Amino acid sequence: MRVTVTAWLLAVLVLAGASRAQAQEYSHAGHAASPPSVTPPYIGPEISGAVLARVSSSSDYDDEHPFDAAYGLGFWYTPTAQYSFGARYDYIGLGGGESSNGTDYVDASYNAHTLWAAGRVHPYVGNGYSIFVGVGVGLVVMKQHAVGVRTTDVTEPAGQPFKCGGSSAPNVGFRASSGLSIDIGERLAFLGAVGATMLRGSSDIEDGCVPGVGSPISVGVGMGFAYHFAL
Repeated sequence: MRVTVTAWLLAVLVLAGASRAQAQEYSHAGHAASPPSVTPPYIGPEISGAVLARVSSSSDYDDEHPFDAAYGLGFWYTPTAQYSFGARYDYIGLGGGESSNGTDYVDASYNAHTLWAAGRVHPYVGNGYSIFVGVGVGLVVMKQHAVGVRTTDVTEPAGQPFKCGGSSAPNVGFRASSGLSIDIGERLAFLGAVGATMLRGSSDIEDGCVPGVGSPISVGVGMGFAYHFAL
């Protein structure tokens, strides 16, 4: 997670520096400091990342690990300045936990692969920026991984090391967010948002590994970049 966050911060600093230099060039040339931007309708890709905290789930470990990260790639269509529609893939980390009982020990982690249909409404559109509210519904496949020690034979009380993984059946997820889009170039925009995600799942033991995380709810803060192609 630290590597992901560091990479995104470095990207922000590099692009912010580039946009500042471009703004200075416009200013010296006698134009407004804000660079011109593509006007709707337009389409384009978007890449983003977020730091998450799992605030609700069915996991029951002695030591819960609720913090994780997410990243994703999407493609958006913006017919007007007030509305946009998109589809995206997101990898969502769901944290994990550790438990021990005598010589038995388990360290489990959870994540989800998701595909979303999403939409945004921009209730306020300013000069080079806009405020948006977004919602989405998606297809979810959760995965679990665990390592540890299990007592499988009473004649061997020290237990046996194990490593396992499992996947849940496809299910549905819901998300909502609110954020800010800022033009930092003619075709490039920076986005920052806060949001919440609920993924429907199971607390059953999958593939003989460990119990699932149920239907977790996560909140987070993220940032990303969007590139626009005029239509």
